[in-house]
Amino acid sequence: EAGGGDAGKSVNDAVEELQSLGFEAEVARKALEKFHFSVPRAADWLLAGGDTAAEEREAFTERGGGSPPGGALGKADTGGTAEGAELPHEMQQLKERVGNAVQRFVGGLAPDWACVRTGLSTLLSILNRILTNPEEEKFRRVRLSNAAFTSKLARHQGGKELLLAANFRYSGDGEALECPQSDAAALLIACQVVEAALEALP
Repeated sequence: EAGGGDAGKSVNDAVEELQSLGFEAEVARKALEKFHFSVPRAADWLLAGGDTAAEEREAFTERGGGSPPGGALGKADTGGTAEGAELPHEMQQLKERVGNAVQRFVGGLAPDWACVRTGLSTLLSILNRILTNPEEEKFRRVRLSNAAFTSKLARHQGGKELLLAANFRYSGDGEALECPQSDAAALLIACQVVEAALEALP
């Protein structure tokens, strides 16, 4: 059933796309097989914790805890009120994930620093608009067909992966990348990483 997901994308391309998010090839391949080689669904599942998250949810439920803290997609939902060390650990993981995605994006375009700066500035604008207007749904949804987004960010290798690393998810129709409304903490950390990268550019 490998033809169900991204029909025009070879298996190797799909694996490489997930590897660009920091996942090992074997892990990426298993996730793709699980979701019939749909990259968006596999990426969402892996970024949400994959099997580890599923096991934690099951264990938590078996202990009589009901729903686990901070659902699979809204990792910032706990607001730091659950177990003290959990949220910082998740945020540290997110910081590393965004940092790795930024490094790959920069490495893929260097030494075209103008292009790098434009791409990272575009990403920062997207993140800041959401933080400034948290109730505005239109700012949390980035259409993949948007000409400005495509020319400045998405057309470059690792461009879309920058948003995925910052907890964006593919929309149900696969036509956009969306940010969970409760991910303010993740957005702040992503902004800090991107700002630091911009300042470090030649």
